Amino acid sequence: DASWSAEPWRARARELAPRRHADVIEIRCHTAAAQAARRIRRRLAVGGDASDATPEIAAKRAGAEDPWPGAVDVDTGRGPAEALVQALGRIAPVPALSRRR
Repeated sequence: DASWSAEPWRARARELAPRRHADVIEIRCHTAAAQAARRIRRRLAVGGDASDATPEIAAKRAGAEDPWPGAVDVDTGRGPAEALVQALGRIAPVPALSRRR
C-alpha cells in the first residue's frame, strides 16, 4: 500500500524532486499491529477497496522496511484527524503564540 519501504525508491524520489521543482516531505505512518489488522479486516468486509493487504501481509511486512531516519513518524492509531495534526505539526511547526505579532 504505497509503503515506500525500500530506501532505493525513497532515494530516487529525493533525487528527482529538485528536477521537477518539487519538495519531498517524508512521513512514515505507523500504528499498532492489532489496530492495523482490525482496519484491514474492516476494509475487507466492506469490499471494493483497491488494497490487496490482508492482516497476514501486514504482519509479514511489519518491520521489513529499510531504516528511514529522515522520515517524520506519525502514529495513525487515533485516526486521520489526529495523524494530520501530528504530521503538520512536525513538518511546519506553528510558531509559539508569544512570538506572533
